[in-house]
Amino acid sequence: MLTKATRRWGTVLAALCLALAGVIGFSGSASAAPPNCNNSAGPGTVVDAHYIDIQGNGAHVGAVQLCRQGSYYWAYVQFYAPMAAGNYGQAVLYHYTNGVRTGSWNCDAAGGNGHVAPGQVQCWTPRIHRGSAADTFLAYGEDCLGTYPNCDFRDSWGWTHITA
Repeated sequence: MLTKATRRWGTVLAALCLALAGVIGFSGSASAAPPNCNNSAGPGTVVDAHYIDIQGNGAHVGAVQLCRQGSYYWAYVQFYAPMAAGNYGQAVLYHYTNGVRTGSWNCDAAGGNGHVAPGQVQCWTPRIHRGSAADTFLAYGEDCLGTYPNCDFRDSWGWTHITA
């Protein structure tokens, strides 16, 4: 039979576990991980996302997201560790009208924040307006071995579904 003191310690331990789970599961700072779908106009909503995987072993090194804010769409890439020297990262937003690719923009296009340089972890493309229901988008992200803009070898990449 449990004593009153044992039940009290059990209650304290359960409360401590719940509090600790809340701290681990829900806290964090912006410096630890930038928000999803970041952009100079503020974060948007994730429409679709996919891992950026190292080819050959499938290890996840980052994620690419197709983002939306109102009727504007953009690609956002987040790497899980700072980009290594001799590499750079890039996100590309592909635009389709009636299933035909009609445009593409990367992080270095006007309105983007520039490719992911060594020591950095994220970039985004310019926001592109969705003019009609016929317009759809795909986001692509990659890690290139080389000095921008020369990609000598793509060692990891990923892309979202075509969606709006």
